[in-house]
Amino acid sequence: MQVIKGCTHAGAFSQERKRIYYARLNNSEKSCKPVLAQRNRYTMSTVMEHDINTIRVLFSNHTVKWTAHALARLQERGITPDDVRHCVMTGIIIEQYPNDYPYPSCLVSGCSTAGSPLHAVIGTGQGFAWLITAYYPDPDKWNTDFSLRRETD
Repeated sequence: MQVIKGCTHAGAFSQERKRIYYARLNNSEKSCKPVLAQRNRYTMSTVMEHDINTIRVLFSNHTVKWTAHALARLQERGITPDDVRHCVMTGIIIEQYPNDYPYPSCLVSGCSTAGSPLHAVIGTGQGFAWLITAYYPDPDKWNTDFSLRRETD
């Protein structure tokens, strides 16, 4: 397991790195090959949707980046890296976040090694899967199979 120290969210990147990232994104120099990549005709940004099989291959090949922050959150929540792997291997993608920075991500709904419902937010980029976070979904906020958010008043 490779642990990356420090923050990888947008605030940790300089304006120059953001400019280079978006220039590469707009020039289609992507390091991962998503199933769907198309231009949004209103924003001209690239919309990339994840495929669960692509993420499973990255997990199978142990090409996963685990940030120190993500590992700390897993420990706080009593979730192990094996639980996250099992969630990815048994789960489905229920939400896509194509505009996440620095990499597009998605929400995977699966189960832990003990069979408990588990959600994991996974990004892909530079040939790696990046664990952003994982949590046990709240039954009050999700439908019975934890695949759709409940309507809020």
